[in-house]
Amino acid sequence: MEKRFAHRKAGKVLAAATAAAGLAAISASQADASLIIDLRATGVSSDGQVSSSKNVTAPAIGDVVTIGVFAQVSGTNGVNDETISIVGGSFTSGAGGLLGNLSNVVISPFTQSGYTNGSQTDFDSDGYLDVGSTGTTATSKMAGRANPAASGTPLNGDTSEIQIATLTFTVTGGSGSAVVNFIPRSNSTGANWNEDGVATFKNPTTSTFGTTAGVTVVAPEPASIGLLGIAGLGLLARRRDKKA
Repeated sequence: MEKRFAHRKAGKVLAAATAAAGLAAISASQADASLIIDLRATGVSSDGQVSSSKNVTAPAIGDVVTIGVFAQVSGTNGVNDETISIVGGSFTSGAGGLLGNLSNVVISPFTQSGYTNGSQTDFDSDGYLDVGSTGTTATSKMAGRANPAASGTPLNGDTSEIQIATLTFTVTGGSGSAVVNFIPRSNSTGANWNEDGVATFKNPTTSTFGTTAGVTVVAPEPASIGLLGIAGLGLLARRRDKKA
């Protein structure tokens, strides 16, 4: 019990640190051209619900939350002429009681020579599968590669985005919440992009490479699920009485 509690606490600290880094990156990007990774919930199986791009309810074991991984590239000249060729990093789910496994699939045009989906590993030692590894090594990390460099859909005068991968979180047990985050590979080969129509070959050591806040997946406490079930049975009984 103490070991599981320690793992959950470590997961919360990791999630908080990653979210804080993401917020810092967003603030920096307002003053400097950047590459920001945005995770957005796009669906959930069974009787779950996507209440917003950052919040999902997944109440049952086996529920699968689908998350789009989007790369947002910004420049400074007021023209959407940015491109991106490489994105690398890891995914983790900081456990707040809800437990699950992550899996990732890179999508076109980032499936060119040298790409990898990233391997399922338990690099944060919480007993459940993440994607990637600690540190700056390429081992087990996702690497999306586009050749030629890809452009995206404009978000505003200086920023465009393109989806690079589809991530899934499969609930395996517990209750409470889990926060799914992206951790950028922070060395010079962790990402590569061009800004303002020039082959500047920006990378994490010369410009901002960060992430927005993660996706929070929530499951009701077991007692709450039981109450929902009882309420549902009550409604069915009332409908049958009316029909009779």
